[in-house]
Amino acid sequence: MNQTMTLQKMLQQIGSGSRRLLRQAIADGRVEVNEQVVRDPGLPVTPGVDRIRLDGQALDATLQKTSYFAFHKPDGVVSTLVDPQGRPTISHYLKGIRERVYPIGRLDFHSEGLILLTNDGDFANLVLAPKNRIPKVYELKIKGELSPQERERFSHGVVLDGQRLQPFQIRSLRKTAGGHSWILVTIHEGKKHILRRAFLYAGHPVERLKRVMVGTVKLGSIPAGHWRELTRQEVDTFRRAYPEQESRPPQKRTGVRPPRPSPAPPTRPGAPTGKGQASPPARSRAMTARPAPAGARPPRGAPVTPAKSRPRPPRTGAAGSPRPQARTRRPARKS
Repeated sequence: MNQTMTLQKMLQQIGSGSRRLLRQAIADGRVEVNEQVVRDPGLPVTPGVDRIRLDGQALDATLQKTSYFAFHKPDGVVSTLVDPQGRPTISHYLKGIRERVYPIGRLDFHSEGLILLTNDGDFANLVLAPKNRIPKVYELKIKGELSPQERERFSHGVVLDGQRLQPFQIRSLRKTAGGHSWILVTIHEGKKHILRRAFLYAGHPVERLKRVMVGTVKLGSIPAGHWRELTRQEVDTFRRAYPEQESRPPQKRTGVRPPRPSPAPPTRPGAPTGKGQASPPARSRAMTARPAPAGARPPRGAPVTPAKSRPRPPRTGAAGSPRPQARTRRPARKS
């Protein structure tokens, strides 16, 4: 009996890509279900019944068994399956794997070491999600030697590009004849070029970088360019050691201000206060009233007394004589 599942989960289980890449492909309209473009990753589909296309190519919706591999990426290889620039990719070394798997995370072009491969989208998200804080261990060859003060700064988290990084756990391994150092560094975040940039800023450029452990999976003695399949016991041990953490929902601002405290009610003159004392009597307005200055307007609500009507004095001209009235000219008669 065919099982109905979401479109994104089905694409992950048939090995079409990681969760992040598949969600982006669905949002870009590159996925078709029954000749219809679909942009909802949660669309219910039935493998073997619905016809699925990705980038115009029909997909075999036969569900594969979930597989997990540890791969030793060599130096000078891109940690993706396809590279637009034509550089060598890890797909050249995965021809012996029957399932369609994809890498979990990446390593720099000039870095080497452990990369996990799988077709299990839930496991890939467990490893990549920052909230789960999966530790990743690297062997670094740096220029010079770290001082105790520099180790202290790294253990508290250095500031890079205005952002404080999570603390580094550093352990010395050995020194070289040329004055360089091999150290073991454990980090819990996966920002781009985080180790190379952090040690370059500290004045100790990284000359070699090799990842030797992810979670509970170790690189061990796998030669460069080779892989081995993880056992079910190794995968179960990884899941038990680092269970999926719940993400905290973002706190939304409601925009409502808290109510202001109400003012204390007025007290009657002579009424006892909280300490058993009587409040002083209020001063009457008659005692405190002051005469209003000349020309000031009466207060609002006060009765207005009409002014006495006085005869208007006649308009005078120069030297106090009455101003003569202007004569009006008669219009000239027409002859």
